[in-house]
Amino acid sequence: MEPFVVQGKTKNGVPFYLAGLAESGAEEKAKRWADYWQSHVFCGRTNVVVLDERLLAFCMEGPTEGLLAMGASVQWPGVPCRSGGIIGDPMDEGESAEGALERIRDGLWLCAYPGRFGAVFTATEEEAKALEEEMRRWTAFSNPKSVPQVEMLLKEKCGCFILISDGSGPDSYCYGAAGKKE
Repeated sequence: MEPFVVQGKTKNGVPFYLAGLAESGAEEKAKRWADYWQSHVFCGRTNVVVLDERLLAFCMEGPTEGLLAMGASVQWPGVPCRSGGIIGDPMDEGESAEGALERIRDGLWLCAYPGRFGAVFTATEEEAKALEEEMRRWTAFSNPKSVPQVEMLLKEKCGCFILISDGSGPDSYCYGAAGKKE
């Protein structure tokens, strides 16, 4: 399993991050995703639900083959509350974040908090439950403060991970990260 992250701006200037976990070939997949985002126009909306739906649809039209998990964050203007982040299994139908721990497949876990951040990571079930508790504590803080702390936590405790933050709205933090223990 290989993590990757790309950042930049879409063809129409929308800042983004995309993080993915690939079966293999992460470097090539990162390049394909960067090309996809930079050559396409993303049209979000200020409605938080519609923004996330459009972000999901935009990503699902991209080069998803060979991905075990992916997440994206966009910074769209005029959004009244935190939104603009998606994360999960690209082969699964999207649903709203609930803050609950979910197993994507053996050893691969998802945890996403509405208006905050989400992560996909490798762990045993026991490790995943403990990590979810630690991440939940960080939801009490602003995204700019909590997301870097959650990233450090994932780097310390996970073999492989991706992390995405809601990138639009007040107190948002357009950010994505990926890592792997060496």
